[in-house]
Amino acid sequence: INGHFTLNTARRDLWKSTDPTKHDDPKITWNNNLMHAITSSYCKFLIDAHHYTCQHQSYVSYDQMRGDLVTYYHLFPDLNSYKIDKLEGDWLDLAKNVYQRLIKHNYDILAVTDHEMPGRLFLPDHDDDDDDDSVAKQQTTPMLSVKWCALQSSIPCEQVYFFDREEPPNMALAEVQRSHLEPYSITDISPSNALATQPRHSMLQSAVCQSTNIQSILEMTGMVITHAPSSIKKNFSICGLEMANISPRVVHEYYKMFHSQKRTFPCDIENSVFKTISNFKCFLEYILILSDQQRHFVVGPSFPEGIPLALTADEKIRKFDSALLILACNYSHLFPSSTHHCFLHTELLSLNMAPYYFLTARGHMNTYQQYLHAILSDTLPEEMQGVQADGDILDDGLLKSYWKCFTKDAVFHSCLCTIVERWAILRSSCKQLFSTRSSVLPIVRSPDRLVTLLHSLGMPLLEEWIPSDAHRFCPQISQHTKMLQNLANLHKKSPIKISLDNVNLLLKYFCNINLKVEPQCVELIRSMPFFQDISGNWIALSGRRAYISPQNIEGDGTNQCLHGSNAVLLDSHGVWRKHFVPSDLDIHEIQPEEVYTKYIFNNFSSLTEQQRYGTKYIFNNFSSLTEQQRYGHLKYIRDVLYDECIRKSQ
Repeated sequence: INGHFTLNTARRDLWKSTDPTKHDDPKITWNNNLMHAITSSYCKFLIDAHHYTCQHQSYVSYDQMRGDLVTYYHLFPDLNSYKIDKLEGDWLDLAKNVYQRLIKHNYDILAVTDHEMPGRLFLPDHDDDDDDDSVAKQQTTPMLSVKWCALQSSIPCEQVYFFDREEPPNMALAEVQRSHLEPYSITDISPSNALATQPRHSMLQSAVCQSTNIQSILEMTGMVITHAPSSIKKNFSICGLEMANISPRVVHEYYKMFHSQKRTFPCDIENSVFKTISNFKCFLEYILILSDQQRHFVVGPSFPEGIPLALTADEKIRKFDSALLILACNYSHLFPSSTHHCFLHTELLSLNMAPYYFLTARGHMNTYQQYLHAILSDTLPEEMQGVQADGDILDDGLLKSYWKCFTKDAVFHSCLCTIVERWAILRSSCKQLFSTRSSVLPIVRSPDRLVTLLHSLGMPLLEEWIPSDAHRFCPQISQHTKMLQNLANLHKKSPIKISLDNVNLLLKYFCNINLKVEPQCVELIRSMPFFQDISGNWIALSGRRAYISPQNIEGDGTNQCLHGSNAVLLDSHGVWRKHFVPSDLDIHEIQPEEVYTKYIFNNFSSLTEQQRYGTKYIFNNFSSLTEQQRYGHLKYIRDVLYDECIRKSQ
């Protein structure tokens, strides 16, 4: 351009017409034409400057490339008003004209990374000190090149985006860091409170990924991101063109629209655009935004149905599906053979993603009970679905790991009652496995003498290493009713032999049961051999009428008479009387004459001579009978017993 502007008389500004009605002032026209020429030439200069500032055809690093691009974008006029040497007046108008012309013609001024191509970098090798000549050592490294793109594209997937490197890559996470919020975690593994919040300071302190890394990852997904600084975007904004800018929501929408053009899903992580788990995690972490309730992070405003953002433990990226159950669990490695492979990858457990994306302890109980049962069916031996199983079918170390999972993971812990009912995972000291469906369960260990006694009677003991959370499924020393039920079932399965001292210890323990509140325990106590009859035998009272024996009654003869009548006379000094009221155990008093009138005479013919003699004292009480009762007994003796007695005496 060879010319000069027409200036005003002060020679400090361009010529301005003094007559506002005059619109064809040649001086103003000249200045305007000169402005247009400068604008056009400067735009052409900016296009031609591509080759002068970026002289390398390829680069070995982003930093090397960025150094040349910084030089190039410094050639653009700056419209920002906060600088000391800011443009004003006609010069500001001239700079704006440059940007407006760039917008009008949609020039290729946005630098992006064209592609990565294999190249060779030669480095000197100084390992051999004896050789003065350095040997060229070849090292293969990716080479980068610059591509120039237009400001706007009619093809949505080719739109160029600005990436604001002056801001944190995820403003939501930065906001959480500033406000010290503690969002819900999908991996809340506190069994005592499955809804408790847990801070994730380690996640916040990491501040996601560096902007350089996230930009390269976004480019892997197909997004075209310019290396132009944010100041260029602001200049275009001042001139009326709002440039597309990278943000979590923008990235989410882009991935939602164009992911199907990259791969089919499910897809192995190494075959995906992300290549590595760390890249995928960085990408997902970037697009997460804080929910309206500020309690967890979400992907977009709604459930990400159909979007491949779920990385499962088998290292596959899957589409989110409301019908697909993905379990957020720290222990997916324990279930490698499960065909129900939808465990969330453990690398994603720290992201505090919305719990309703996954199968968590806050879901529908029936749904995840069935799901966990299917997982365990794929993993545990089939024999463990029985009431009892041989402990050798599962290694102790592996069973310990499963118990850690069942008690530490929130989802498994919420279903623990169902798990121990369906699966024999309660290991006893005798290496047997029990489910809670077993009539006899291992009891929790205790230094109490009673536990030692019960174990000597055949009661299994729970292994010491079984977590305390499992103790609620087994009888404990403080649970008198459960202990009684367990002992009664053991006796029913295999009759136990007991001594006087043992009976005293057991009854002293079981007398703590309130039989009026728990009447079912009466029959349990009666079913045990805790009682001695008048002959000194230890017996149970199930299905029998029990009476306290009158004083001085003959034992053997009376017991034989009572045989077959479902009645029994108990020793009046039995140990059970120290601990229980007879009526509470359905045991009653009986008068001597009642013994004979109700039972003995009906069985008199079966007695020996000596046993019959033992019944003589009944006649001492004969006067207490009514006339009708006396007649009945005497008639029976005459008609039935007398002839038999005469025959035997002869």
